[in-house]
Amino acid sequence: MINVIIQNIQEYEKKKRQFKKDGIEKVHVLSDFDKTLTKAFYHGEKASSLISRLRNGNYLSLEYARKAHELFDFYHPIEIDSSISIEEKKEKMYKWWRKHKELLIESGLDKQTIESCVKEMIKTGIPDFRKGVEDFLQLLHKCKIPLVILSASLEDLIQEFLKQKKVFYENIHVIGNEFSYDKQGRVCAIKRIIHVFNKNETTLEHLPIYDKLLNT
Repeated sequence: MINVIIQNIQEYEKKKRQFKKDGIEKVHVLSDFDKTLTKAFYHGEKASSLISRLRNGNYLSLEYARKAHELFDFYHPIEIDSSISIEEKKEKMYKWWRKHKELLIESGLDKQTIESCVKEMIKTGIPDFRKGVEDFLQLLHKCKIPLVILSASLEDLIQEFLKQKKVFYENIHVIGNEFSYDKQGRVCAIKRIIHVFNKNETTLEHLPIYDKLLNT
């Protein structure tokens, strides 16, 4: 662990003792997805997120790509501006994601497009899991430790990525931006919006997995 920096060694040791005392039955793992489970860099360049691959990969119309980039160019500077309050950022990020999700609906996003997009990701290896992540997922599965992936990406994109990587185990629960689909498999409504400033564990309180985690 020579590359791991521990800020408070006493607190770290205290938590280790608590983990050992409680056992794995009391453990669950909460993780982001993009650039946490997946690589942040690829050949020295910043790796693409799942949603940026969908935006940049010509899977939908050129009009979708143009409008999605316009939204990014307007809202991303707000996201990273340290002079703007968190409350204002929350409001702006919600508007960004709602507009983007509405744009995806207008552009005809469907399950087949999601599958095709992920298939191309797997083929090119961008994005891809960090070294050791697949072993980590297998270990959590073997030990029956719940893994909750909480992400501002599209829930169905993450699930499809895990499926095509053959690691979407029954102990894994994905919580992200969620859509409803019509009978033809096309996105028709927004069910849940998660953005970078409302991703915290309180988001789980109204979801089925919360009661299970509460009892671990």
